[in-house]
Amino acid sequence: MKFVSIILLSFFLSFQIKAQVSVIEDGAVRQLFERYVANNKSSQLVTGYRIQLIATTDRMKMEEEMERFVETYPDVTVDWIHSKPYYKLRVGAFATKLEAFPSLYRIKKDFPGAYLAKDNAVNVKELAYQ
Repeated sequence: MKFVSIILLSFFLSFQIKAQVSVIEDGAVRQLFERYVANNKSSQLVTGYRIQLIATTDRMKMEEEMERFVETYPDVTVDWIHSKPYYKLRVGAFATKLEAFPSLYRIKKDFPGAYLAKDNAVNVKELAYQ
């Protein structure tokens, strides 16, 4: 039985079938696709990760932590956001969690409460490739 199957399989595979496929697309579909591509090219924001140092309702405390961080790590970008009622201090910009972990472990030595936070508005130019 196996022998017959092998012969039949090799017989069918010996013929080369050439096929040609043509796609007829509507002009509106093409226009919509081009608009989609142009919109994605113009957007400089991507989803990524940042290291969040602190989330507090006290703005002064957040600013003190920011100054301490800048003194300790002057080469890392720092940003804060106000998401009522919290002030969140976030540093770095990474495309993936895997890229962020080495920096997170380094920063945790001085800021033990630091953790990774997902950010839906990371500028492509900010992404750190360290």
